[in-house]
Amino acid sequence: MPVPHVDPERGPRSKGRVFGSVAELYDRARPGYADLLVDDVLAFAGASRPQVLEIGAGTGKATVAFAARAGALLALEPDADMVTVAARRCRDLGNVRIERSTFEAWEPGERRFDLLVSAQAWHWVNPDVGYPKAHAVLRPAGVLALLWHRSIWNDGPLRDALVAVYEELAPRLLAATPTFPGLVGTEADARRPGEIESSGLFGEVEVHSHPWRRNYSTSEYLELLGTQSDHVLLEPTQRDRLFDAVAGVLDDAGGRVTMSYVTLVFLARRRRAASA
Repeated sequence: MPVPHVDPERGPRSKGRVFGSVAELYDRARPGYADLLVDDVLAFAGASRPQVLEIGAGTGKATVAFAARAGALLALEPDADMVTVAARRCRDLGNVRIERSTFEAWEPGERRFDLLVSAQAWHWVNPDVGYPKAHAVLRPAGVLALLWHRSIWNDGPLRDALVAVYEELAPRLLAATPTFPGLVGTEADARRPGEIESSGLFGEVEVHSHPWRRNYSTSEYLELLGTQSDHVLLEPTQRDRLFDAVAGVLDDAGGRVTMSYVTLVFLARRRRAASA
């Protein structure tokens, strides 16, 4: 099978500047997307072998999952290092094309799609541009699917100890919403359906939840933290102190942590015409 085409278009973006330096780590540490989740999205879309547009492909984790069921998939990713990893991951997938661009800067021409997917990336898109452009590039009855992994911490000594570490060493991370490791709740997900529907361009939003769990060693969990933009942007000395303290908490708890997650899927069908 041919190697996916990679468009060399350049486009600076904050996401790329944050994640480009940790692209290989991001690919290694970040979780992927289960087949059942892909089935859920495609069942809502109702298209056989759909034409898929992916926004913010990163290193291609969702790209591979959706390409297996797509007729063709066009993935947009602005960061060169991320594109390199994604192209390697997708090199045996002849139905994948990767273009280096932000969604905002991308020129679709006459291309139209049955499904627009964005996994862990739509919050980087300007909503004033993103929703109208998504509506424009989707076919009639096309579907917008926005995905986010969210961590869920049960009350208990481990959560309390980690909260204390962040309160001492990185309190601004606890105040940010959404953020990782999700030690405090976020209202962003509750606001998402209203944001989509208020655009007037999409119908009623369905929110589907997919729970799952993953076990990490201390070092694996620190690698995951090292792929989070809020942690990457910390001053290096502060980040080192935070990571050392987190490692101490996890080591004291036995050197492993089982994380509970839910992947939230926001699904909405394109309106045939914009609301007045």
